[in-house]
Amino acid sequence: MKRNTNSSRYPCKYEIGHQDTNAALPPEEFASKLRADANNIREQSSKRPVRSYGIELPEKATISLFGTKLMISIYTLTQVMQIVLFPILILWLGILFNTRYRETILIGVAAKISDLYPHVINVYMNATLPPLRKKSWAGYYFKTLIPYFPALVRIFLLSIFIMPPTIFYCASLFYLSADEHAALAVMAGFLVIIFSMTNAISELSRWHAEKTFPGPKLNAQR
Repeated sequence: MKRNTNSSRYPCKYEIGHQDTNAALPPEEFASKLRADANNIREQSSKRPVRSYGIELPEKATISLFGTKLMISIYTLTQVMQIVLFPILILWLGILFNTRYRETILIGVAAKISDLYPHVINVYMNATLPPLRKKSWAGYYFKTLIPYFPALVRIFLLSIFIMPPTIFYCASLFYLSADEHAALAVMAGFLVIIFSMTNAISELSRWHAEKTFPGPKLNAQR
């Protein structure tokens, strides 16, 4: 029987390493080193423009005022634009609600679809639903819910106009607001969302959500 000599030829050496604790940095020096490294990283990052989704944002913006060029931080400029855009958005959404609310009242008493102002949001059913031939709960509820499909289309079309500015404005408040102004940012975003949702929900008003107009053939027979 051949003896395995690998263990004697290549002996394994097991030992626990020892760390020189005298070479370790004191906590104060270690913290100072971390601060210095953080400052170096911050300085290097400040020299590079911020890039996001293919968009390069400069650190400062140049504004020409009466022939004088002013350098302003892009963060400060964003906060100024948030303050300026808030009353503009509230005013625009409020005017849109008042105009549309008045229009829905006129639509509720309109007799013909030709009486409506021809813009993209005025989508209404222009047909007369036939009566049910036999009693059917499914047919009854389906006939009741059919007029609400154009209302959902109107909400979708209205959302195309009001949701993008609302979403982007609230996103800017969330990502670019200062911590000391967090309460004001939350209040501004809440008001903008409420005004936007009010415009969308107004399309479900009962006096015009179920509004249908008779088709042309039905008017001709009469």
